[in-house]
Amino acid sequence: MSGRIINPKWGNKADTFSFSMEDERATLDQWLPPHIITKDWFPNAPDISLGMPITVLFGHTATVCPLVEDSATEKKYLIAEHHLWRPEGGWFATTDGYTGVFVDGYANDAHTPFASGGNANGFQVKNGTVFDFNNNSTGGYNDIPVSYLLYTKQPADIGTEAISNQSVVTGLFAGMPLRWEDSPDVPYTFPRDIITLLYYLYTRYTGYSESQIDVDSFQGAFEDGLNLWNVNSAFNGFGSDRMKTIDTIHRRLLPQVPLFEFYNNGKLAVKFINIWGDKNFPYHGISTDPTVKADLIYGFNVLDRAGLIEEGDLSEIRNDFIVKYNPDIHQQGGPYVKVLQFTNGTGPQIYKDPVYPTEVIIHPACVNSAAKFGHRPGEIIYCQDLFYQDITLEPPIKGRTAAHLLCEWMAYFYTFRPKYIPVICDHSTAFLNPGDFVTYSEDNIGYSYKKCLIISKNVESYKITYKLRTWENMSSPDA
Repeated sequence: MSGRIINPKWGNKADTFSFSMEDERATLDQWLPPHIITKDWFPNAPDISLGMPITVLFGHTATVCPLVEDSATEKKYLIAEHHLWRPEGGWFATTDGYTGVFVDGYANDAHTPFASGGNANGFQVKNGTVFDFNNNSTGGYNDIPVSYLLYTKQPADIGTEAISNQSVVTGLFAGMPLRWEDSPDVPYTFPRDIITLLYYLYTRYTGYSESQIDVDSFQGAFEDGLNLWNVNSAFNGFGSDRMKTIDTIHRRLLPQVPLFEFYNNGKLAVKFINIWGDKNFPYHGISTDPTVKADLIYGFNVLDRAGLIEEGDLSEIRNDFIVKYNPDIHQQGGPYVKVLQFTNGTGPQIYKDPVYPTEVIIHPACVNSAAKFGHRPGEIIYCQDLFYQDITLEPPIKGRTAAHLLCEWMAYFYTFRPKYIPVICDHSTAFLNPGDFVTYSEDNIGYSYKKCLIISKNVESYKITYKLRTWENMSSPDA
């Protein structure tokens, strides 16, 4: 259980004390997106658009744009409840194929994006505020930034329904409140990584303030490699129902990335579980050598074990992993158009998707695990946010996407039967957190610098209790 301590009660120094735990999602969670289309903000919106959420976009993604105004000469379609990014003083770029804005898939038969400021099709992309639509607005607390698609009716459209009540566009969001490399010498770059998205969602769309967030941990996860895990996200872009932000993070985003959430000195913190060791990721080949942060030695910085060693249940083991993800937002056929499988190579278990092509990778960790524990398939993971583009190293690693990294991480994390070791340490180890790799040495059980992962931490006045999960490299021939 995790949460915030509330209502502590105590008496004398030697007496025990009691407290309650509060799930912060019950008090800090907010709707995502936070706003819906109403007559107060959009007095000319048709009834079909009322009640629809105003989308939040991140990355290069698609969203439904409801009609909010229809006059004799133009139509306005709402894109997002924030401004779309563009270079300072410039229009949306059209040169690289990723920073343009497309309407209904493509701007024209040449399949090229169009820039805001007008084009032959009569569309313009605009950044503004809600009073662009509501002439009665006087400005103030209820004003929100918005981006919208302005369509100037062509002569053939007048008096017709040639342009529908909804349109579909792909666009880019920016105006990010956080830039990790904040230097006047570093040109502004558009962030697309998942850790920046998580920070943005927590600080803007929940009750968390920046003082309640361990910013250093988010920056550390970024620098440890999550800057390469790019995502494309549209929150409520394809429906009329809203979810809460923290629920969205836990149910939708976190299953797509190896990340621990925990509290550090009362602040929400995160830790990227980096099994590759190198902060820049040795993606050119298989390499799993997690960086060890400390050596825990029984009788030195380990005071005692907090309980018995437990062996993990066989039900925890998986050696066949399937991820469905979207390699290209412009491809037709739904949000998932590619299937990736890391498997043990047993023919009958090769996944056959009835619609989408499957890329099958026979992974040595899966092969060794299946030989030792039998075929154990995991549940299919639906990654609607992971970016399809190859990892952005120089040169780019072809065929290595964030979906590949997620499968590879699972192939090393779930293919063996771990042991769990609770240990009591002194405060010299206080710098360690869940997600850190350590070694553990204890003569009583024959462990000498056994690599382990910290999965929980409990701080008391004179001791710190960690729960360790042993680590095995199942891709090794000796596994």
